[in-house]
Amino acid sequence: MHKRTSIADYLQDWETLLAALEENASDVPQTEIARTKLLSLLGRARSLMPLQAAQAAAKQTTSQQLDLVVTTGRKAASVIRFILKEHYGNRSEKLAEFRIQPFRSRTPLPLPAPEIAAVSEAAEPAPANAE
Repeated sequence: MHKRTSIADYLQDWETLLAALEENASDVPQTEIARTKLLSLLGRARSLMPLQAAQAAAKQTTSQQLDLVVTTGRKAASVIRFILKEHYGNRSEKLAEFRIQPFRSRTPLPLPAPEIAAVSEAAEPAPANAE
């Protein structure tokens, strides 16, 4: 017997079990209460399946609508950010209020001071003359 993993597998198993119980009702009368309960549950499960399918379709439609709204909203937000950069300038710190990173150039590396360069040249050994 294979392992049941889906609802359809369980429902099919219950139908098979109920059919076998019906054929052998006189042999196992003690199962009548549980059989009646299982029959009721099978009917309830069968009635819920179309509702589940309808809700899944509604969820898919809602997800598609939400994706469209988010895509359109992202475009509108991008336009607003562009307008703010144009209005304030892309280097303005005012942009930070709108959670927009202002353009900040990197600070250049400091150049060596002239006296340090002169000292380092004097510290180098003089080239040996080939005399």
